[in-house]
Amino acid sequence: MYIAIVRMDTPAVDHDKAVEISLSSTPTFTGLKDKGLLTKYYLSNESGGSGGFYVWESKEAADAWYTPEWSARLEATYGAKPSVTFFDSFVQVDNANDRIVVDGKPQ
Repeated sequence: MYIAIVRMDTPAVDHDKAVEISLSSTPTFTGLKDKGLLTKYYLSNESGGSGGFYVWESKEAADAWYTPEWSARLEATYGAKPSVTFFDSFVQVDNANDRIVVDGKPQ
């Protein structure tokens, strides 16, 4: 798995507004299921800042999404330039399913 953490310096919004903003883009991300997006967590900080925690099936799938056009679109929409940090995730503790996964294989 491949992890991307996206951060943007956006103004603080209350919980209900953060949910409203997030829900407006969920169709985009459900549409990425066949393009390698496994999970997206929306992030919001009560003192300002927003972003997302994305779990991709591969580095190639993530690289196909995070393009200069993507960055420009977010900056135009939210008024903040996004930053992205990538991580390879080779071991996961999956408490919801009571398992440990190494390189995509349950142990």
